[in-house]
Amino acid sequence: MIDDFRNRKISPYVIDIKDWKITNSLTNLLKVGDEFNVLFDTFVKDVDITLTQLRQIHKTLTEVQRDLHTVFRRLIEPKKKRFENAAKFTPNDNEMRLIITVELLLHKLVIAQRQKNSIEFYSESSDGFLETYESISSNMVKIKALFDEGRRVMRILLPEYKNNILLVSWILENREKAAVMFNESIEVLLVEMFGREKLAEAYLKVGEYFLASGWGYRAKSILAEGAKYWITSEQYHPSITEKVPGKK
Repeated sequence: MIDDFRNRKISPYVIDIKDWKITNSLTNLLKVGDEFNVLFDTFVKDVDITLTQLRQIHKTLTEVQRDLHTVFRRLIEPKKKRFENAAKFTPNDNEMRLIITVELLLHKLVIAQRQKNSIEFYSESSDGFLETYESISSNMVKIKALFDEGRRVMRILLPEYKNNILLVSWILENREKAAVMFNESIEVLLVEMFGREKLAEAYLKVGEYFLASGWGYRAKSILAEGAKYWITSEQYHPSITEKVPGKK
């Protein structure tokens, strides 16, 4: 029996922090994925990696998992699709894919730490060293594949989170970083989220949010960047028209 409580009462606290926790989890997962890619490139060049580096990646992933489980119910019986009885949101299929990917990453990172710890006890010419090194190599490739999968799922989720002003704000204020992390231009990402005819909407929403928060300098910067998407003055929101550079 499928346990579907999508209409259940959600805790007001969970509702209030959902956008914040999702933004934290996605941006931290992107960040730690980039950190692992650097570590992986180091590893394939036969440069030694440290247990401390693996532990730090595991620590960040644990924070990502904690943020996700703060707002989403845990799946306690996968075959029956039964979730915990908690006043949280029930994850949709893509959100569940992301949660599972993070949990698999944590599992693989624990194994990587154990492998790294055990290989220190062998001399490089021993059979034990070679066998453990091959195991570490195989595991590192699997971890990289899981980070790639996580990035693909996050990109699929972006349109679903287009009303998450914190996430959209992060993307627009970190355009170069976001483009590198998703391996895609910021314009393509925004088109996927808002549609080509509504690119200005992202900048307008963030500009209005910054103004309402008292961050005028941040609003002006975002609106200046979004000015290339303006077509007519009617696109401006009345409360921010006068803040757009070059507009009266």
